[in-house]
Amino acid sequence: MRWRVGSVPYVNAAPLVWSLPSHEVEVVMAVPSALPELLRAGDVQAILVSSVFALMNSGLQMADGIGIASHRKVTSVKVFSRLPLRDVQTLAFDASSMTSNRLALEILRYHGSHPATISRPPNLAEMLSEADACVLIGDIGMSSHLDGVIEYDLGDEWRALTGLPFLWAGWVGNDIPAELVSAMHAALREAQLPEAVPLVVAWSSAQSGLPPETVDTYLQDIMSYQVTDSVKAGYREYARRIDAPFFPEFVGPGLQSN
Repeated sequence: MRWRVGSVPYVNAAPLVWSLPSHEVEVVMAVPSALPELLRAGDVQAILVSSVFALMNSGLQMADGIGIASHRKVTSVKVFSRLPLRDVQTLAFDASSMTSNRLALEILRYHGSHPATISRPPNLAEMLSEADACVLIGDIGMSSHLDGVIEYDLGDEWRALTGLPFLWAGWVGNDIPAELVSAMHAALREAQLPEAVPLVVAWSSAQSGLPPETVDTYLQDIMSYQVTDSVKAGYREYARRIDAPFFPEFVGPGLQSN
């Protein structure tokens, strides 16, 4: 393989990584907390990581034109609450998510709540036994439900607050080769071909345990993998709202090369 990248093993990453090996890109799967160390150690050229990571660390680059975004609802990133958001006094963070935790705080502040926070492993019932509300993301966020608990989709909440899309994750590195970004775009195009979509859905469903119908709807109708100017505007607004100290440089061929 010519390059090596690190990715989360979640449904939302499937279209981005499924075809990468055919473009000389080895994919190392790891939990989100392990990805930054792979990059720091020089084991990979890029990691598919939470978008806030590039806002909190200096000198990073992000592959242009490609990432994990949503324009309205996201279904996999939620605040689960026993109370209306304005009444939440304690919030349990999902220990695996940086971006979503910071976004949840912004949404709660918009609703007039300034909760105390704790960090816990992602388990809905256990988190709500200690807090009024909690954040859950990814496959667990999609599949978790509890009677009497209100679910707030943070993609929808962000859109209502700003009118903008939200960038959840991107390919981040220290010095990402333009050729690698081109390979990332080519792999995504292949994964989105009509004949490839059922294969990606089946692969992702087997990996996650989610029903194929749920995966298909999520990948085809909910998520967006193009980082357009409006997605970048949403990312900059998020950076502004959390007073981010840094902003990544977008590198490599962007959407215009597609």
